[in-house]
Amino acid sequence: MNYKKTYNVCEHIRYEIDNDTKVFIIPNTKGMPDMRQVLCLSGTTLTIWDLLVQGKSHNEIIDEMCKIYTREASDIRADITNFINSLEIHQYIIENEDRNV
Repeated sequence: MNYKKTYNVCEHIRYEIDNDTKVFIIPNTKGMPDMRQVLCLSGTTLTIWDLLVQGKSHNEIIDEMCKIYTREASDIRADITNFINSLEIHQYIIENEDRNV
């Protein structure tokens, strides 16, 4: 068994892409958009979101971002991990239950 930590967008989250440069993540509670919790992503955070939605694992996302940026891999890993943890804490994403890959 090989473990790949992947994520799913939570069911109550809707997102819209604006000109392929921004994404608006909108929690939908009780059938209504919660505009107080809207998250706007662009640049690096949008790239990470796209990779999450594509089903890339945590480590695959880090590998992809290391190819793009010339910073220390440990710094990139820490930044991505913090961002993904924040998305989980705020219930935008949830860890995928299917751990066998």
